[in-house]
Amino acid sequence: MRNSRGSAREDLLEWHNENPADYRYLAKNICSGGILEGLNYFGFL
Repeated sequence: MRNSRGSAREDLLEWHNENPADYRYLAKNICSGGILEGLNYFGFL
């Protein structure tokens, strides 16, 4: 199911929101756009 946070499943979004961590990033883009967004966020690009 598509939502406002890329293509994450609702149950995973709920878990992510209930368990915050600095070493995890929830991309807003879908597919390769989300991968590039994460790489940029963590300073690899």
